Formats: sequence, structure tokens, C-alpha cells
Amino acid sequence: MYRSPSESIKIFESKFADMMSTIKMKLPSSSKIIIIGDFNVDIMNNEGEKFLSQFEHKGFSLQVPENSSSTNNYTQLDLCFANFINCDCRYYENYFGYHKSITGVLNKPREMIDIQ
Repeated sequence: MYRSPSESIKIFESKFADMMSTIKMKLPSSSKIIIIGDFNVDIMNNEGEKFLSQFEHKGFSLQVPENSSSTNNYTQLDLCFANFINCDCRYYENYFGYHKSITGVLNKPREMIDIQ
């Protein structure tokens, strides 16, 4: 997913709600879903808590470590959410761009996941 920095959060919230409604109609409720993107909301700032709550209300949890920069400017704009627990994602340093990559292991045994 990508949210342009010039797009208002309200417009994004509306698009996100529409997307989630479409997903619910087309996929079984037991589907495992991962949402990854550059949301252009720094969750390390005050605006982050409200932004994260949108996902939590839909049953998704943040899968990358909180307060960990995803850019060279020490902001956390690139995020990964999932509606299941056995997903382990991290930032991977990218020497060719401004944003770090997100890497992940799916279906990792629950006892091996480092939940922070």
C-alpha cells in the first residue's frame, strides 16, 4: 500500500475502510492477511497512535518493531500489519534508497517469535 504524503489521513481512512470491506466480502473470514506499505505517517510521533488504532480495530497488529526507523531520516513510515500472530517482520538496511526494506518469515512457530 502507498499513501502519498499529500493525501489527507481522512481520505486514506475512507479508502482503507473500503478496501477492508471488499476483502471481507471476497475472502473467507479465516484468511490470513498481510498489509505492507509506505503509509507516510511517522508512528514514532503523536499522530502514530491514532493511525495504528485504525488497523487494530480491524483485527490487525503491527508486525515490525515499534520505535525502529524505516528511513534514513529516523522516521517509521514503512509498516507491516497482519491479522495473525505467526508472522515475524523486520527492517533490512537498504543501501540504495531512502527507505529500508521489510523482510519477514511467515508461519514461524509461535515460541520462536520475538514479540516486543
